[in-house]
Amino acid sequence: MNFPPAGLALGGGTIFISSLLDAIMGAWASSMIGVNVKNTQIPRFDVRIEKGEILLMVDAPKPKTDAINAMIYHLHPKAQLAGTEPHIPAFP
Repeated sequence: MNFPPAGLALGGGTIFISSLLDAIMGAWASSMIGVNVKNTQIPRFDVRIEKGEILLMVDAPKPKTDAINAMIYHLHPKAQLAGTEPHIPAFP
């Protein structure tokens, strides 16, 4: 690749390495942003968590929720289901 005004000539290796470094930097920056995003569902359970109760959030496909609930109730009969969220595709 040539950029005549600056007299710059870049080979394929240089372009590949710079693209790879840009991808790594973008992944790192987006992960730093994602770590700081608060979960909006947790505050409604704050009082119960402070009383010592345990919050278990399961991310599972909708068809498997009944089986997961049955397994949890079998192991912990006092468990309480707080609800499920509607399915919203990541890329509608």
